[in-house]
Amino acid sequence: MARIISFVNQKGGTGKTTICINLAVGLAHKEKNVLVIDLDFQSNATTGLGIDRESINKNSFSLILNETQNPENFIFDTYLQNLKVIPASFDLEIIDTVHKVNIEKSINLKRSIDTLRDKFDFILIDNPPSISTITYSTIFATDYIYVPVEMSYFGLEGLDQIDEALSAINYLITEQRNIIEREVGTGEILFPLKTTEIGGVIINRWDSRTRISKEIFEILKNRYGDLLFETKIRQNTTIKEAIAEGKGIIDYAPSSRGAEDFLKLTEEVLTRESKREI
Repeated sequence: MARIISFVNQKGGTGKTTICINLAVGLAHKEKNVLVIDLDFQSNATTGLGIDRESINKNSFSLILNETQNPENFIFDTYLQNLKVIPASFDLEIIDTVHKVNIEKSINLKRSIDTLRDKFDFILIDNPPSISTITYSTIFATDYIYVPVEMSYFGLEGLDQIDEALSAINYLITEQRNIIEREVGTGEILFPLKTTEIGGVIINRWDSRTRISKEIFEILKNRYGDLLFETKIRQNTTIKEAIAEGKGIIDYAPSSRGAEDFLKLTEEVLTRESKREI
């Protein structure tokens, strides 16, 4: 059964998509069946995995709005056999005007994603750089949140908003559960009883030579403790080159330090997630 992990940070430029793509590739190289769901209208996870977004007519926008369709119909192949993607489209930018925050809609999205659990080992969701309708809905459908943080004080700005979003979603879950328990009993509950939590914080663009990196590391360590991944993704321009070519850094430049970092991160994710229950 798949582990569902969402990459969330309301600030852009934290490396959220880069980490999602390269972790997915790393997991695929470890013979895991992986699905990436791209829910960012910029579609960077889609193109970063070699998919031409102009050539597709089914995407994650349809997945959100069309509750009765089979989610398997939205899955596309990538250049790796055991790595698949549900691509994004620019239509996601207007999702807030047609899909307001609603616990029932969130339940429907969760049900759609849950139908794919038995087909993959990991489902990784790339969210837009905001705490929006999409983010609220995917948080509800997620086992754990991974938060990438860049090494600047601006990179810390989104952490409080993420904590607030998690609190709001978990409050809604609790309220809905109480209503259903009163009206129809616990046997009819169709959503998880557990709350969604931050499962890990990932340091991105690490530079051991700078004071700012060391200061922010100490802030994150004090705030998140063991939730902070030991692996740090170091500054590496080759990673951007790999994404431009539609590949993960592990395949594009296997001897690079970027490949080394993401292989280490992959091993750490596998170790951590093997100890957790869904």
